Amino acid sequence: MKAQQLFLILNLFIVLVTSTTTSSEAGIISDDLLNDNSSTITNVTIELPATTSAPKPLPQKREEPEKSVFRCKNMTNQLVDCKTACVAKSSVDETNYEFDHQKYGVQIMRRGCEGHSNFNLKSVECKYETNNGLPYSILYSIANYEKNRFLTVRKYCCWTVGCNAKNDFRNPRYVFVPRSNVKKAIDSLQVDSFFYFVITAVVLLFLAIFAAQKYYVYATSRIQVKRTDYYNEAEQNLKELNEFKEESMIDTRVKVTGCMTIKDLSKVLALFPDESRNSKLSKTHSDDVYAYAGNDMLKGAKCSTHRCSIEVERPLLAHCIGFGHEIMNTDRVILTPKDLLYRMVEHGPYQFPFDIIELLQLFEETAYILGTEPSLLKLEGGITIVGDLRGRYIDLHRWLQLTGWPPNNKLLFLGGMIDVEQKGSLETLALICALKCRFPHHIYMLRGVPEASEFTISNRYDPMICRSIQSSVARMLSYLPYSAVIGQSILATYSGFSPLVRSKQDLLAIQRPVRLDSIGKIEKHIMFNQPSPTVKMYRPNPLSEGDHFGKHAILRACKLYNVRTVVRAHTVVPNGYMPIWHHRLLNIWSAPALGGAQGAVLCVSRDMSITPVILRARKY
Repeated sequence: MKAQQLFLILNLFIVLVTSTTTSSEAGIISDDLLNDNSSTITNVTIELPATTSAPKPLPQKREEPEKSVFRCKNMTNQLVDCKTACVAKSSVDETNYEFDHQKYGVQIMRRGCEGHSNFNLKSVECKYETNNGLPYSILYSIANYEKNRFLTVRKYCCWTVGCNAKNDFRNPRYVFVPRSNVKKAIDSLQVDSFFYFVITAVVLLFLAIFAAQKYYVYATSRIQVKRTDYYNEAEQNLKELNEFKEESMIDTRVKVTGCMTIKDLSKVLALFPDESRNSKLSKTHSDDVYAYAGNDMLKGAKCSTHRCSIEVERPLLAHCIGFGHEIMNTDRVILTPKDLLYRMVEHGPYQFPFDIIELLQLFEETAYILGTEPSLLKLEGGITIVGDLRGRYIDLHRWLQLTGWPPNNKLLFLGGMIDVEQKGSLETLALICALKCRFPHHIYMLRGVPEASEFTISNRYDPMICRSIQSSVARMLSYLPYSAVIGQSILATYSGFSPLVRSKQDLLAIQRPVRLDSIGKIEKHIMFNQPSPTVKMYRPNPLSEGDHFGKHAILRACKLYNVRTVVRAHTVVPNGYMPIWHHRLLNIWSAPALGGAQGAVLCVSRDMSITPVILRARKY
C-alpha cells in the first residue's frame, strides 16, 4: 500500500511540474504546452454566459483600451497587474493513474494573467472583442502534447478587477487535485476511498443480515431429514422389550417370487373392473374376504360398531424366492389393453417403460382423490397393514401375491413407500397410485419420513422430464393423510403421535396439502417420534426432528383415540415385527433384506384379530 501511494504521489508531482511554468509566482499563465508539431488542438468551443431573463441588447462595440492594465487574482489570491487578460484555467490531464485498484484523472487549476502563446495556440487566446469585453469561456483539447498524453483545457477570460477569483471548473468525471498541496490531495483520496469502503461494507452487512434472517426462517420451517430419521435402527434396550418369540412362528412353507403365471395373472386381471364400473364395484367388494387365488388366509365375522377386543395370533412365515430384491430391467411384450394398471400388472416386478404424460396424469388424479380424504382415516377391519417398502418393487409384488390383490383385499400403507436410493421407487409409487385410482376404497396411504423428504430421479430421463415428475410426485405426496383408526381398536401411524393433539379434531383440522416448507409440529411428531424404554411420556430427541415417547404416552394415546393398540412403522426391527409393552405397540418393517433378513405385514380380520405375516428374505 505504501509503495502504491508513493508511486501515485510521484506521478502527480511530475504532472504538476510539467504542466505549470515558473511564472506562476508572478501570476502569468503560459499556454506554451506543445512540444512538437504532431500535437494538435481539437474540439474548440467558446461558451458565452447564459442569461436567466430576457436577453438585453448588446452594448455598442468598444475598442480595447491601449496600454491598459487589469488587476487580476493570482494563485495566492493577491492582485497583480496584467497587460492582456485575467485568466482562470482548468487543465485536465486524462492520463489515468491507478490507486487502490481504481483509476483517477488529475485536474490542475490556475489563476493569473494570460501569458504569450506559440503559433499553434493563437486560436484559443483571450480576445477582448470576442464578447465585446464581457467574460466568456473557451473549451479545447490538446492531443499528443507529451508522449501521447491528452489534455483538456477550459479557460475563463475576463477584464475586470479580480474577476477570475471565484470561478470553479469542477468536472464530476475526474478527481481534482489542487496544485498547492499534492499530499493533502492524496490524503483526501484515501479518505474518500475509506468512506466509500465503509458505506459499501455497511450495505453488504445489512444485506447479509437480511439474507441470514430469510434463510433462518426457511431452514426452521423446512424439515431437515437426518440419516437417523431416514434409516432408524431400533435401540438395543428397546429390543430387549421384544415380546416376539421365533419359536411361535408357523412355517407355512409358502414361497413367493412376485412373478405370476398366466393362470394367476388371468385371475388377477379378471378382478379389475373397467374405469366406467370403478365406483360401483369398489363398493360391492368392500365386504369380501381378502385372499389370493381362492386361498383364504384369514376369515371372521365383521366387527360391530363398538370397540372390539384385540387378539394377536401366532405369526405366519413365508419365504422369498426368485430374482432377489433389486429391480431389474427387461424387455417384455404387453398384450393387455392400453391401461396403465393392466400393463404394470402384466409387466411384473421389473423396470417399467412409463409414458411420461400418462404418469403425470396418474399422480394428478391420485392427488385429487387423496384431497377428498380426511387427515385421520376411519377404516373397518379386513385390511392388511404394510410398513416401509422403501422402493422395493419386487417385494410389493410379493406382498400382493401373498395377501391378495384388490378388490379381494384392502391395504393400508403406513408410509415409507419410496426411497431416493432405490431404483424401484417410481414403479412402487406408480403401482400403488394406479390401484388407488382404480380402487379408492381398497387402497389407503399415509405419509412418512421419505414422503416428507425431497424425492429425486436421476440418470433415467431427461433432466427437464425428471423435474416435472419430481414436482408432480411432491404435489401428490403433500395430500397424504397422517393417521388412521381401524375398527375403533387400532391406531395406525407412521412413527408416533403428538402431545399437542388433545382430541381427534386436532388431526382432522390439519389443512392439506402440506408442503415440505410448511410442515407443522403435529405432523413432525407423527412422522418422527420414536419409542424409548427410558422415557415415560415425552422427551426431546437431539438426534431427530421428533421426540422420544414412552409407555405412559402410549396409554394416553390409546385413551385419547379410544383404541387398544398402536401400529407403527419407520424402525428397522428384528424379524420385521416387534411387539412391546404387552402388545400395546406393534412395530413392523416390510422390506426384507433391507436393514434386516425379514419383513412383516399385519393382516387384520373383520373381528379385529391381528395375524403377523413374516416374509423371510431370499438366501443368496
